[in-house]
Amino acid sequence: SVPSTSLSAKRVFSLAFFLLTGSTLLVKACEPGISTVDALYLSVMTFTTIGYGDVTHPVSPAGRAVVALLALGGIAFFATVIDLCHAFREATDGALLRGLGLGGAPAALTLLAANAAIGVIVCEVLVDDESLPKGSILDAIYWSIITSTSVGFGDFHPTSDIGKLAVSAYALFSMQVTANAMELAKEVLIRLCTVSDSGHAK
Repeated sequence: SVPSTSLSAKRVFSLAFFLLTGSTLLVKACEPGISTVDALYLSVMTFTTIGYGDVTHPVSPAGRAVVALLALGGIAFFATVIDLCHAFREATDGALLRGLGLGGAPAALTLLAANAAIGVIVCEVLVDDESLPKGSILDAIYWSIITSTSVGFGDFHPTSDIGKLAVSAYALFSMQVTANAMELAKEVLIRLCTVSDSGHAK
């Protein structure tokens, strides 16, 4: 019989830690003038494909080569990391919602609303990050959606070191929640576009 296999969260997170640490040190070594926080932030924005465009790096040929390799090798792996971050959310936020009798689509939409609320709090708490929306719940929700969908226009972005670290963590723990809500929307659209053998939409 074929032995069953499963992802080890400990191994994945350990590898993610070493990958982020290694990529940060590599970018720092190859890219002149970049700070350690910016190197870490650049790595996370690359791995999550958000890419606000606010960091003026890489500019050197070596730095660009390193970041290109990180993009090729890291994006697929970090999709697994994001999945595990979501599993953590499911075991905490999700368990609370299930205890309240919510599941399926209502739970996914509630977690999406929680994402937006956390995004608003992040924007307000990071008082030194003037490029993040302040005093506008609508703008903060817009930023949280643009970030957690990895669109990353760059019109709102963190500027302080603490802000960059906080946004990096927010991205990792929010993207799969948004992806789940998008999957629900996709299923609805597919049902609307599906035609039965009789020629009628299902």
